[in-house]
Amino acid sequence: MTTDDNFEVFDDERDVEVRTPSLARVLLTLAGAGVLVAILVILLANLVTFDRPAPDTLCDGAASCNDLSVDEVSGLAGIELPPDSEVISSRYESTAEQILVEATVRMPIGSANPFEGGAYFAVDESALTIPNGLSVVGYYAAIGELGALEADAAIADDGMAEIVVVRVVRTL
Repeated sequence: MTTDDNFEVFDDERDVEVRTPSLARVLLTLAGAGVLVAILVILLANLVTFDRPAPDTLCDGAASCNDLSVDEVSGLAGIELPPDSEVISSRYESTAEQILVEATVRMPIGSANPFEGGAYFAVDESALTIPNGLSVVGYYAAIGELGALEADAAIADDGMAEIVVVRVVRTL
């Protein structure tokens, strides 16, 4: 055995006891780390969404309503309606199987045809119920998403404005 400035080198092997952490200590450490990560995620999510307005829900979250806006009709029917249009009547119903949208919208005279250039195509007739006093200018339809979307529409004239009548059924 040699020594060099308080440093001993051993030539023989000694039994060395290696301590391994207990299973309980490992599990407690992992659980504590998981809790810390969860708290950090919750805090970050709250910081990111703090002071953000709640998203608008259709019909205030109800399954049906009769007061759709022009933007809602436009989005649900897949058509471009002028912003100065007026919804005369509307209906929205949602079930587990389908969504139904029906609307009659008054557009200003001279507005662009909202059915041209989109998913709608001209047809000869429609099963739509057209309000009395309107003369139909054209019928339109749309089918899409493997038959899950069906839409019937018409443009009519009441002598003072152009009227869009649309019915969309989306099978879920």
